[in-house]
Amino acid sequence: MKHLAIIGGGASGLAAGVSAAKVLRERYPGKDISIGVYEAFERVGRSILATGNGRCNFSNANIDVDSYKNPSFVKKVYASLSAECSGNFDPVGAFFAQIGLIETIEPDGRKYPRTSKASSVVDVLRFAIAGGHVDVFCACVVDKVVSAQNGDGFVLMCSDGRLIHADAVIVAVGTSGTMKHPASNMLEAFDIPFDAYRPVLGPIKTDNSFTKLLDGVRVKAKVSIDTQNTDEPVFTEEGELLFRKYGVSGICVFNASRYANPGDILKIDFVPDMDKEDLKSFLVSRIGLCKANGMENVGIGDVFRGFMVHPLVETLLNKSGIDECTSVDKAWFETPPAIRLLDDIKGLPLTIKGIEADQAQVKRGGYGVSAFGIKDLSAKSVPGLYAAGEALD
Repeated sequence: MKHLAIIGGGASGLAAGVSAAKVLRERYPGKDISIGVYEAFERVGRSILATGNGRCNFSNANIDVDSYKNPSFVKKVYASLSAECSGNFDPVGAFFAQIGLIETIEPDGRKYPRTSKASSVVDVLRFAIAGGHVDVFCACVVDKVVSAQNGDGFVLMCSDGRLIHADAVIVAVGTSGTMKHPASNMLEAFDIPFDAYRPVLGPIKTDNSFTKLLDGVRVKAKVSIDTQNTDEPVFTEEGELLFRKYGVSGICVFNASRYANPGDILKIDFVPDMDKEDLKSFLVSRIGLCKANGMENVGIGDVFRGFMVHPLVETLLNKSGIDECTSVDKAWFETPPAIRLLDDIKGLPLTIKGIEADQAQVKRGGYGVSAFGIKDLSAKSVPGLYAAGEALD
């Protein structure tokens, strides 16, 4: 019996299993071929369930191959697929449509399952895997892949001491690497170029003296990243921001994480539609509004009521050493505490410590694409060895 081993039970590994079952049995009818997916965690699709805030943003209608690392390689792979499939071709959408997933496309192009549940993506993949008679082995951590001693195929060396023989191997690991099962160079024996995996598209860990006080609070804001090497921010984006005990999260933060390095400064602008002078004038006008509504002594907390969420206001005031009941007038906004407050509202600085690795949605790095073929992602120097998904850099 010939055995194909697929290492990794995430999106690319499961897709490889579904496709391999179809192709191999069509190409070699009657042959005794087994296919196994070897997953480090207790269930397959674990990483899929975490994507898109539990909804699974599985693709995008506006994918631009120039946004990939090594775009020339991606272009050639897509061109090969498009030629093979005659004409217009969306590989991700076509694959999931074939296994029964109904998609919905949001105005920004993000594709989600119609159910808005990541579990639907896992369900159709598991159903297709079962239909293809692909075996799944969970809680199986593969540390290394080496050539069999007799030169016939490969051996998967597992952390529990198991040795698994395979005639061909597809490496489809990447996202599954966590502190519990760190992804590493399992193909070290074959001298294939490898860039160590690093988490990206995840929450950013920062100095948390401010953020831990607002754990769970969501706000609309603009985030930017400043480095010591550039005069302008290396990243800027508006969106929803979520404070966590360790730092910040949210889609705009996930996007910022691609540029975040320890020691850089993440700045949060809580009122991106106003500059600092406009904000000051606006807050001063709020004093008159409060008095028009019958208030004699207007406190700084009153000025912000109905404008910004109270937990955020309270925390910003405390940071600047301002009591919420402090009486304010136009002149007050020229004082040092007021200037500190306005500075924080327009650019609260947080020192970046790194990425919250276990919540990162993807990994940067992987095997050098120059070592793999365009047509089938096979290793040029190692017959029978392939890599797919995030395993490739």
